[in-house]
Amino acid sequence: MRWLHTEADRLKEDAKASGRAATEPASGDFAGFTESVRNVAGAVFNLGKSAYAELAHIRSTSSEFVLLDDRMDVVSGSSIKSIPYASIKKISLVKDKATLTLEKGTFTIKPFAHVVAGPLKVPIGWERNGLEAPYLLIVEEIAARAKIEVEVS
Repeated sequence: MRWLHTEADRLKEDAKASGRAATEPASGDFAGFTESVRNVAGAVFNLGKSAYAELAHIRSTSSEFVLLDDRMDVVSGSSIKSIPYASIKKISLVKDKATLTLEKGTFTIKPFAHVVAGPLKVPIGWERNGLEAPYLLIVEEIAARAKIEVEVS
């Protein structure tokens, strides 16, 4: 989660630098004009990427799973959904997406974002008691409290 915040800040700084470069007086030839257009396009692109990273960070920090003794509360914005552990009949995990089959319906837990480095795609974790924890730990914790096994596909 910290990465999303720092990456958004870095992308904003890159966009500002590109924007400043675009407003500096360039030579009157066509090459100067195309360089200015390229700088403006880069600034817009970086602002879009920084906004997306910032949005993912805000969404990940404003949503939470509160694990209580008999149920979990899913807090998202202003809504709270309570899911009793006794109502969870099955937890199936496909890649990074966990589906909880309940007595009435299903509930899906998936990462808010991924960090991609070359061929690797790692889900962003979550925060537990002020410390960052791996994403799949929440699924294992819910399964342990519901006293069922996670089915991995």
